Amino acid sequence: MTMVDAAGTRPGSDPSGAAALNNKTHLWLQSDLADAKQRLEHGELATAFESLQHAAESALTDTEWTVLNKTLVPASGDMRDYVSIAIYNWPCNATPSGCKPYPGSHWPKCNNKTGLPWRACDGIVDKHAVNAGDSPHASKTRSNAISLALIFALTGNATYADKACRVLDKWFLDARTAMNPNLAYGQGTPGINNGSHGSMIEWTSLAETIDAAVLLQSADCWLQSTLAAKFQAWLSALLDFIWITGAHEMDGERYMKNNHGTWYDSTVLSLALGAMNKNVGLQIAGNVSSLRIAHQIEPSGRMPEETGRNNGASYSIYNMQAFTNVAALADWFGYKFWSYETHDGRSIRKALDFLIPFALYEAPWPFSQATEALNFNGLVGPLRHASIALNNRTYEVVACRIFNDTRAYADQQINLLKPPLFNVTQDECTPLPPVPRSWLQAHLPLPFFMRGS
Repeated sequence: MTMVDAAGTRPGSDPSGAAALNNKTHLWLQSDLADAKQRLEHGELATAFESLQHAAESALTDTEWTVLNKTLVPASGDMRDYVSIAIYNWPCNATPSGCKPYPGSHWPKCNNKTGLPWRACDGIVDKHAVNAGDSPHASKTRSNAISLALIFALTGNATYADKACRVLDKWFLDARTAMNPNLAYGQGTPGINNGSHGSMIEWTSLAETIDAAVLLQSADCWLQSTLAAKFQAWLSALLDFIWITGAHEMDGERYMKNNHGTWYDSTVLSLALGAMNKNVGLQIAGNVSSLRIAHQIEPSGRMPEETGRNNGASYSIYNMQAFTNVAALADWFGYKFWSYETHDGRSIRKALDFLIPFALYEAPWPFSQATEALNFNGLVGPLRHASIALNNRTYEVVACRIFNDTRAYADQQINLLKPPLFNVTQDECTPLPPVPRSWLQAHLPLPFFMRGS
């Protein structure tokens, strides 16, 4: 695998690489969506489609949100700047029961009169503070655009495309309401800073949003306007902020050794593809093995920065989803991370294998999961990608077993986005629990502490 020097130059636009990338979907392959459309015509995937259509119908009547809808004012005074309070932050004199700092960190002294500086309570969200900023509306904008564009791609119904165009236009492009392409004031901590590199973690669905915009290319609302050119310019400007003008702060996210760093790679790779900047994409993809896999995943597959969190299972799954995105996006730059392994046995595949016995209730989760229910449904995407990338049927069987039966599994939306390579029978998709240790040992390597004699 060719490595790219992490200390390489930081280019802005890269026209020489544009033609090689092309403007196409990168997480959702259009051939996969065409396959799903054909299966729908044959009466398959009905429940998965109904769930997606319900989300799209809700989006049709939802507000077209903008950065002007917030009540929190960014330090710049410009309401078009994105702003948010870090989701686990609370006034230091009003922290909730069970509040714990991030692993390895400590709280500064509290001024009980002012409540400053605010404190992070790992895993406990201050909804009032979050709702005052842009994060909820930005998230809703992206999810609405994604649902609408997918339904348009599957049905050809222009009503969904027209709404998606308006949703994207209002948030990103309309000169009167468009968000300034920077993340300087996101994830702030009152009393400490006005914003931080952590703002990037609030944009994890940007890759899907970029794909959604590409799906609108055949729609009149996108074709008969300047939206496509404006959106690409906006993506380029945001990439320049992250990579150049705001790098003094955003690089803090790049070098995080947990899920924040992995999601940084996912976001920047998607921006590089959307802005057609091949040089940046190659630099990010070229360092995944050293910055992410080697630093975050132990030879056993455990991700200690995630298992050490207050909700260790949730964060392990979250990081696994980020690695799945990174593997899919880096593939466009020639990197095959599902089959990559370090010299001492660290790999994305090992990280997934580590979680499987717990997902199948072969063993109890041995780390903290304090404020959220234990739920491994979020592994279905990584398992599907692994089954295809590695041509391994076992991952498909495991995914089905998480859902107990083939019908419930067939209803998952992953089947619309990335159809399975293998079919699983009801006999294989046995109810939970338990899954015999012998079955796991025969099909997947167990984590070191679960291996029997």
